[in-house]
Amino acid sequence: MGAATHFTPERDWPTLARELRLDPETPLVVGLSGGADSVYLARLLARGASRPPLTLVHVNHALRGADSGRDEDFCRELAAELELDLVTERAAVAARRAALERPQRAGFDARSSDLERRLREARYRVLAGVARDRGAPLVATAHHLDDALETLLLRWLRGTSLEGLAGLRPLAPLPLPSEERGDLRVVRPLLRLRAAEIREALRAGGHPWREDGTNATPRFTRNRVRHGLLPLLRGRLGPDGEEQLFAFLRAADAYRERLAASSSLELRPAAGSRGRPLWRLARAPLVALPPAAQRQALWRAIVQKSGRAPGAAALERIQLALRAGDRGRWTLRGAWDLALTDESLELTPPEALPAGDFIPGTG
Repeated sequence: MGAATHFTPERDWPTLARELRLDPETPLVVGLSGGADSVYLARLLARGASRPPLTLVHVNHALRGADSGRDEDFCRELAAELELDLVTERAAVAARRAALERPQRAGFDARSSDLERRLREARYRVLAGVARDRGAPLVATAHHLDDALETLLLRWLRGTSLEGLAGLRPLAPLPLPSEERGDLRVVRPLLRLRAAEIREALRAGGHPWREDGTNATPRFTRNRVRHGLLPLLRGRLGPDGEEQLFAFLRAADAYRERLAASSSLELRPAAGSRGRPLWRLARAPLVALPPAAQRQALWRAIVQKSGRAPGAAALERIQLALRAGDRGRWTLRGAWDLALTDESLELTPPEALPAGDFIPGTG
């Protein structure tokens, strides 16, 4: 079933807007390359009910000579058809020809990877500048499910932490250094769709798009994953194998979200007995976390207040009690007292520490 039948602006846009926190009154900047994905996104947003004020942005890297100019002309025509504002800007990147023309090397090519990074950052800098000019807190890009899988494989091949194996996020900080992005975020409305579905929807509507020849060159690492590794995996593993890759991607995303949830859990001050300080954390959010994230949340909360790392054995006993629904009381390092009640986890400092003394993590 293609995107044209199971994902339409008229039916699904209100739900998508709520999921991505898109306020119909808040301006939104949209990247438009002229390729199929960004054309579909522009048409989707333009037709969405109660959509936010939109500004399309086309970044011309002048990478393909006259074809780059034709991409820009196409984007102007599309913006006029949709009756949307379009901002175009040149952002040429030095040494681009060398990366495209030199002989391909086997393995990972650091120079081509660096060029990919600089092109990507140049686009995001232009998008960020337009977003600030238009008072838009969000930048929308046309990344889809296939892009997310390619990103996952690229991170794996280049080396990353477990958290880094999670895929692209629907809503995330703009991928620029913090001093450049500020509070700007990127939103990716198409992450539930496959590339083939997007093209099917455009063909069904008779909507053209531009093809970028550099998306096929093996000089770029992502292209080698897209046109080499992924087809090989599909051929060897078949549809079931590919679906397992997407299942892993979804699991990694779910783990990242739970890990993020664990980092937001912290002990809050509460009324203790006999004037002693007491910090409390609701039990239910802890129980909802997977074991690794739960352990991290417990460790962080205890260290932030007591200034001492709990022993591995104590953490294991606390986690077992949490999962079993049991109550319990433990003396931690430094004579800190931890109690599990039916509703919460409670941490109390040693008797010798007066109520007015400084507690690590609270100042």
